[in-house]
Amino acid sequence: MIGPELIQMMKDFLEGKTGPNDFSFDFPARLTFVYDEFQKENPKLCDLIEENMPDYCAAFDPYIDDDRELLNEDQLRKKVKGVYEKALVLQ
Repeated sequence: MIGPELIQMMKDFLEGKTGPNDFSFDFPARLTFVYDEFQKENPKLCDLIEENMPDYCAAFDPYIDDDRELLNEDQLRKKVKGVYEKALVLQ
């Protein structure tokens, strides 16, 4: 089951078991790899995750030093937590 796997990845990040650099790279890579199967398995959950998480992960930059619209670790964590809480209901 793909949904629980991706939700666990988010949980591990939120609990500090996975660092933000690894998470911001690994999560969208895994989502891309399993997307077609995930869409068949749970389309509502897939859509929620796909609509938010790749952009959040792409916007993470631990070295923010200008006015670009990037996320630091705390901001990424907050965004992921919002998606995570919605995802729990849809799994």
